[in-house]
Amino acid sequence: MAVKQCNQDQVTVSIISRNEGGSGKDLNQLEPSFMYTQIFKEILLDMEHGQKAVQDLVAYCQEQYEGNVQELQVIDEFRRTYNPTSAIW
Repeated sequence: MAVKQCNQDQVTVSIISRNEGGSGKDLNQLEPSFMYTQIFKEILLDMEHGQKAVQDLVAYCQEQYEGNVQELQVIDEFRRTYNPTSAIW
């Protein structure tokens, strides 16, 4: 259980091309897309939604994947196992 919790706590998103990483370029001068990705990640992690938002998301996804049994099973798993403390599922 501790390993599972540890893995759920780690959220890593990095977008640096190989050319940028190995070119000797000053890391303070990274591409704007990297900076915006980091800001976007922080916004996503700071967002808080209640149970109603989760229910709305599930209902929307069920409508979009109506008739697709495999995707509906994934949506149902999300509905049953979603935990706000591990918001990136």
